[in-house]
Amino acid sequence: MDAKEYFQRDPEREAFYRTFYQICRRFNVTWSTATPEVRAFVEEATRVTYEQEKAQATIRLMSEIAKGRRSGEGRGCLTNEEMRAHFHARANEEPLEEDSLPEE
Repeated sequence: MDAKEYFQRDPEREAFYRTFYQICRRFNVTWSTATPEVRAFVEEATRVTYEQEKAQATIRLMSEIAKGRRSGEGRGCLTNEEMRAHFHARANEEPLEEDSLPEE
């Protein structure tokens, strides 16, 4: 690992270690003096807890996205497919010439 990687922040890694420290505090474990069995327990408890929290966050995110989609559809907003078609069509249009731009 070089210095750049060492100082680069990784939100996933930070969340994992935050969970690790919480597990150590919850079970009153000092990692440096823990037995191999206790370390294995803390590692597994951390992995399971982290994965559960990550899944719950994904479910909350998907729920919010679904709420936004339903809200937009109820108001007559464009669907994803309509937006893609709109921007795809715009990308294929000829650019406006300077003479055709309105005066400000």
